[in-house]
Parts: sequence; structure tokens; C-alpha cells
Amino acid sequence: MRTTLDLPDDLHCIATSLARHNKRSLGQIVAELLRLGLEARAALTNRMAEPQTFYRIDALTGLPVVRSPRSITDEDVKALEDEP
Repeated sequence: MRTTLDLPDDLHCIATSLARHNKRSLGQIVAELLRLGLEARAALTNRMAEPQTFYRIDALTGLPVVRSPRSITDEDVKALEDEP
């Protein structure tokens, strides 16, 4: 399907550069980026609709496992153990 888009200059420049670098058409790149953006938004919406918990119970051990935005290292634990 053909359509006309009014892209800001900076986005047009980036999309054109990506198309050239990947040896694809501008339309293919814009379609791919649009799909990726819509999929990411749908995934975010689905995650927000689900109740969020910050921990789960491990099925094997029965112990709570805390969710963290980053991995917690041994050094992190040691630093907290050393706090008064």
C-alpha cells in the first residue's frame, strides 16, 4: 500500500541512512521500525495490565526470588553486609 508520510528531517535522515546501510528501501525500513515500535508498545501495555509483583516463589526451593532491574552481584551483597 502506498502512502505519504510527513517525517521530520532528523527522522528522515536516520531512516534513509539505515536503508542505505542495510541495502533496503526507505519504505521497508520505515515499515520495520513502525512494526517494532508498535510491538514494543503492545508488550508494554500487556505488562502494565498484568499485576506486577516484585518477587516470586521458586518452585524448586520454595524460597522467595526478588526481581531486580539489574543483576545483584556478590560484591553488592558483601557491601550491604558490611553496613552497620
